[in-house]
Amino acid sequence: MTPDEEALLESQWTEIQKPHSRTSSRQKHEHVIRYRRWLAFLIAFGILLTLILLLGASYFMHVYSNENPQKDFPDSANPICLLPIQTGSDCQVHTQHWGWDSRTHSCKQFIYGECNSNKNNFLTKEKCEEVCKIRINV
Repeated sequence: MTPDEEALLESQWTEIQKPHSRTSSRQKHEHVIRYRRWLAFLIAFGILLTLILLLGASYFMHVYSNENPQKDFPDSANPICLLPIQTGSDCQVHTQHWGWDSRTHSCKQFIYGECNSNKNNFLTKEKCEEVCKIRINV
C-alpha cells in the first residue's frame, strides 16, 4: 500500500469511528442512567423490606414479651388441683391452708385439720396459684 492510500484509509477509518464513538458514549450514558435507576430502586426496596421486618419483629416481641398481662386459663393441668378440697379429720392442730376450687377456678382458703386429706392444700395462696393456675402470654 502506498502512503497516500494508507492516509486515505486512515482518514476514512477515523470518520467511521467518530459517529460510532459518539453513539457508544451515548449508550454508555444511558446504561449508567439505567444502572443508577435500578440501584436506587433496589436501595428503596431494601429499606422498605427492612422497615417491614422491623415492624413485624417489634410486634411479635410485644405480643410474646413478659411485660404483657397474662391470661389465666380456668382449668389446671396438674391432677392435684383437680382433687376436691378436703379439710381433713379433726386433729389437734388446725391451720389455715389454701386449696384449688375447680368450680370457681380459684384458690380458696380453708381450715386444715391435718389428718386424712389429699394433696390439694397449700400453705399460701401464691403457692396454690403457682401450682394450679395456668397462665400464658397473650
